[in-house]
Amino acid sequence: MSGTMNPDDIVARFPSPVTLRPSRLKWLSIVTVFVLVAFAGCAMVMGRTEGGWFVLMFGGVGTLVTIIPLLPGGGLTLQQDGFEIDLMFLKKRTRWRDVGSFETIIQATAPGRR
Repeated sequence: MSGTMNPDDIVARFPSPVTLRPSRLKWLSIVTVFVLVAFAGCAMVMGRTEGGWFVLMFGGVGTLVTIIPLLPGGGLTLQQDGFEIDLMFLKKRTRWRDVGSFETIIQATAPGRR
């Protein structure tokens, strides 16, 4: 499924299985940032700059964590009788009748940003 699919397109395909996947471009850009941080940390360590090991570890761990959404599989599959979450080769299936409710969570943003 494309990351540009709007909710009306998703509903139109339902009840046949609809799979939603994370945006590869978004996660590749985040991985790139962490790789650059790791390289900066490596340069700091080689230059004996204070805090270099912390920056290197932060970039390395960040790289490893942000690669997870890029692994094969991964996503949310909506079906007529329930939904399935697939993350790192682990699948969790939930039937609609076992779901009590869903909530919308509004995240705070900086003033002037949307």
